[in-house]
Amino acid sequence: MLNSLTDEQPKGTPGVEEADDADGSRTVAFAGDRGQLTLDTRRILVQLLLGPSVDAKRQTKLWPILLRDEAILRSRCTICSWTW
Repeated sequence: MLNSLTDEQPKGTPGVEEADDADGSRTVAFAGDRGQLTLDTRRILVQLLLGPSVDAKRQTKLWPILLRDEAILRSRCTICSWTW
């Protein structure tokens, strides 16, 4: 079973609109999804919330996304009153 926030949804999934950003990353995980973050950025946010940390050795695929989206992730963590 796929988790919409942590597992990549295949393109053409029933009930999922196709909404690619300029870099090819999708922002819609399911029908009615109003999220503003790309799916890969959501994966990082979920990993940060699960804790205890994200590091380059353990999460090699997520690390470049963390570096790319650090400012938006920090702003989302601030909204939750959670800091790193």
